[in-house]
Amino acid sequence: MNTDFTPPNNIKYVLYPSEYRYDSLCYSGMSNLKGNSNEVFSGLRDRIATVFDIKNPSQIYLFDSASSAITALLTILKNEHNIECVYMPSYSCTELADSVISAGLTFNVYDITDDFRPELEFVRSLIGVQRAAFLIPALFGSRSIPSELMDVLHQLKMPVIFDEAQSFPMAPQYRGTTPRAFFSVISFGKSKPLSSIGGGALIVHQPEMNTMFTTYSEDALQHQESCFPYLRAVTRRQLSKYSWWRKVNGLQYRYADLAALHRAQQIRQREPRGITLLQAQMALRRLQFFLKQMERQKVHVPGLLDALESTFGKQTLRFVLARDQQCLLPIRIPNHKRKKIGVYLAQKGVQTTFYYYPLHNIERYKERFHLHDCFNADRIFSEILLLPIHTDTPPRHIKKMERFIRQYDEYSTDT
Repeated sequence: MNTDFTPPNNIKYVLYPSEYRYDSLCYSGMSNLKGNSNEVFSGLRDRIATVFDIKNPSQIYLFDSASSAITALLTILKNEHNIECVYMPSYSCTELADSVISAGLTFNVYDITDDFRPELEFVRSLIGVQRAAFLIPALFGSRSIPSELMDVLHQLKMPVIFDEAQSFPMAPQYRGTTPRAFFSVISFGKSKPLSSIGGGALIVHQPEMNTMFTTYSEDALQHQESCFPYLRAVTRRQLSKYSWWRKVNGLQYRYADLAALHRAQQIRQREPRGITLLQAQMALRRLQFFLKQMERQKVHVPGLLDALESTFGKQTLRFVLARDQQCLLPIRIPNHKRKKIGVYLAQKGVQTTFYYYPLHNIERYKERFHLHDCFNADRIFSEILLLPIHTDTPPRHIKKMERFIRQYDEYSTDT
């Protein structure tokens, strides 16, 4: 399986935008760290409550990241419900796996279908299982859960966690309250649809369970109010566009391929921390402009999708949802072609990537837990290529990428 990185020499079309590029009010937020924090936190919780149809905003807890939120949730479930393991897809983020480990739990991986869902029969086989939790990420965006699968999820005796990190603030997988132990987790990170400077939240869908999480209220959590970590982060990210900086500092492209990158990484221990005032201010600001930015893209993205289908075939768009319901743009390319297409786009200054490297293939997890083979996860990973189409992609960049795709046949013939 080819997992080589293909970095552009000069990135013109980036996968993840810089956080402070949006508008001048983002900068003013940095100088207003002594504002009314209660008003900002309340406003953000109210917005989240509207998206999830939660009547009581006190069922929403704000953290410095989605990883913190999941770690806090699993720690509570471990202490109060005696859960010992988490069922999660092998095709998912290592941040999730590290959060499970940080909570002192083990995980069992399951395979996914071509629509990134757990197999129905597998979920049905877990109906009698207790002392566990079941996690369903909204991979690459929001997609409604089929009614038959939702019926089975309601029959499970274990808590169900909907990971909405890659979908918020779009329509979530689950909305409203429920008598079941259902939870949702969201993210405001830079690689997510909201694309802010970090932060996340936990949504408790069962009101009766709310009292278990009061230790994670705003008053109880520690909040970091310095802006310097964000200034350092944005400076590094701005400089990472240049090949000389990436080479000197050994960012992602220090490694030849994704497998090598994972071999060099270690398990990261998480400790839940509260959201900062700056993160909350920026997330609230980004929420106000999200729909407006998505609307300006709608007239341009169909042309790009048409170019992809006419150039690479209809199966290319098998992973693509409606453009208002996903982040980045996952296309399906046979593994023997993916490298060539990545090289071609890199020559045009287009940054591409692929993930997730299935957890059952990562040595640092194999050494700790017995992980099952997930053949469909391996196949999906070998075929996926992510294009830099996100909330902040300017329409002119979308049109240029459409032109690059339409010119690919000419490039392919020449080479």
